[in-house]
Amino acid sequence: MRDRFIVHGLSEEAAKVFGRLKKALIESKGLGKKRSRYHNVDLMIASTAMVESCILVSGDTLFGDLRKLEPGLILENWREP
Repeated sequence: MRDRFIVHGLSEEAAKVFGRLKKALIESKGLGKKRSRYHNVDLMIASTAMVESCILVSGDTLFGDLRKLEPGLILENWREP
């Protein structure tokens, strides 16, 4: 099964996008430093998807919020009809 997927690490470009997304999320949600840390992995996933031009498939509302902040995030929710 593993050979059917490409695993992307966090590139330098994705790290820059991560910083931009985190700043935008903190400002839009009024999050403090401690609370914003809970979203780091999701932000890394989103930033990697953006840099690698991948479609992020998730029903997590956080990714919907990120898409509003960053229209370059291609998001699909397979739970929605």
